Amino acid sequence: MCCSRARAAFSALWATRILGADERGVMVLAITTASMVSLLGGLGTGAAFRGRLPTATPSDRARLARAYAAVSLVGSGLAAAVAVGLMAVAALVVDPALGHGRLVLVVSLSTFVQCLTNQGLEAWYADGHFRRGSWLSAAAGRVGDGRADRCRPLRPHPGLADLR
Repeated sequence: MCCSRARAAFSALWATRILGADERGVMVLAITTASMVSLLGGLGTGAAFRGRLPTATPSDRARLARAYAAVSLVGSGLAAAVAVGLMAVAALVVDPALGHGRLVLVVSLSTFVQCLTNQGLEAWYADGHFRRGSWLSAAAGRVGDGRADRCRPLRPHPGLADLR
């Protein structure tokens, strides 16, 4: 996802600032850990939410949305905690630099943000807000690629006019 590119780029910059240019391999391992663990935080709830929301009654939709938001927050927090644990193990096994306190904080926050962003996009897509979710992904991808100056509205494809 494009949002993960922006998050990874920002996290990589902070990790490089903390570790220095000589520790790029450690930075790559740290950011890869954040990316991989963040995928576990949703635990398939996005697919379940997308499957149930379209057929839910209005009162059930509100209840499902609240439950999904709560599960997303808890899952993101748990994913961040797992990332901290993996960084501690990697510091013992791979390189002590992986246990640097500020680096572990960056990895933890990066994991939390990516997981929560992915869950938010899933919610928008589940509710049929494809344009909003795609716009966020595209804008974040541009920022992650260092091309924020090129973020501008794109003309919609004529075949996609019915999407909101």
